[in-house]
Amino acid sequence: MGRALPVTGRLGLVALGILAALGLAEGILRVAAAVDPRVRLMATGRSGRPTVRYATLEEFLASQSAYITPHKLWYNRWSNAFGFHDEEFAEPKPAGRTRILAVGDSFTFAPVPYPQGVMTLTEAALRKACAGRDLDLLNMGLMGAGSPEYRLLAELGAPRFTPDLVLVNLFLGNDPPDIHRFVHDRSPVERALRRSYLWTFGKNFVRARGGLRESRLPARVGAGPSGAPVSSGGTLVEGVGELAADDPALVGPLLSDDAYEQVLASDLGRFYRPADERALRAVWARFLADLDAVPRAATQAGSRTALALVPSVLQVDPSLRAATVARLASSYRYRGLSRAEVDPALPNTLLRDYADKRGIPLVDLTPAFVAESAAAPEPLYKRNDNHWTPRGNRVAAGVLIPFLTPLVCAPR
Repeated sequence: MGRALPVTGRLGLVALGILAALGLAEGILRVAAAVDPRVRLMATGRSGRPTVRYATLEEFLASQSAYITPHKLWYNRWSNAFGFHDEEFAEPKPAGRTRILAVGDSFTFAPVPYPQGVMTLTEAALRKACAGRDLDLLNMGLMGAGSPEYRLLAELGAPRFTPDLVLVNLFLGNDPPDIHRFVHDRSPVERALRRSYLWTFGKNFVRARGGLRESRLPARVGAGPSGAPVSSGGTLVEGVGELAADDPALVGPLLSDDAYEQVLASDLGRFYRPADERALRAVWARFLADLDAVPRAATQAGSRTALALVPSVLQVDPSLRAATVARLASSYRYRGLSRAEVDPALPNTLLRDYADKRGIPLVDLTPAFVAESAAAPEPLYKRNDNHWTPRGNRVAAGVLIPFLTPLVCAPR
């Protein structure tokens, strides 16, 4: 009869078995993520974006199917044939037409019904302002996008749709780099875990299961009557009406308190000003080099570029910002954080300097949002969500219209 393994030996075998299982699961997830964008979203988020070249806009959008779907039911309206929250795009561009191509993330896409979105409102007002001018604005906002996706949208969209102007909408809450994470990455273990598909998938799965406060939301904003005939982008889904003005989909609350606090914590890292200015410049240099590819792609297609800065709610609401700093100061990641280390105007200043040096027209929506937030109690951002209410979309359009009018309405 063989001698039984000592306890330490048995524990070692168990540990090896666990490590083998985790390694196998990691490998399976990486294979699945390579072929399924939905798995890739859960396992990586937008981190570690690979540098991939796509032959067509359709090929790129197919790789983003976790974020965008052609002819999707969205807030009781149809998205278009590409999946964008807009009417169908006319191509080739009609002779004599002035065209704006807008790229950005969910703020550009607009999580409100199509008629109330910032790009829809801006387009309608510009048509009136540019009297007698044939004009359209193509909304190519992509949920969850950042500067790498903006580059691809410009590279693939500008030659195809031949815009006169590419408008790049930068959300200051997560498009710029997370400076705090760059400076205060807490440990090698933490960095290693962020590279693990298995760890990230599990973390995002738990967040997704518990993050949505309004459980009926997906059915109201992403689904319509079964078998409803597909119609063109921007049109109302047959058999349904418009959402009520007080629907949680439009005003919130959307996320659980914990999920919303995680969003705010992520935003806050963009406004951290480290004591070492060299660290700030180093991380921003990489971001600006990436951003440079967007106007370069527009220029190669014969288009001009303009930038619009979209503020985070933390830049607009000082009391929420102060409360967020106080809450995070006792957490592991942000321990010891003080209000003096948070500069809400930091990305605005750096991007203004960037645009001035390159001669790119820029408009900052932040001052208008700060003023409008103080002027009326109706919220600009949805409760427990960092996206705009219909009023927020109107305020944003009110800033974009006078900025864009001289750029696109001037005599040729």
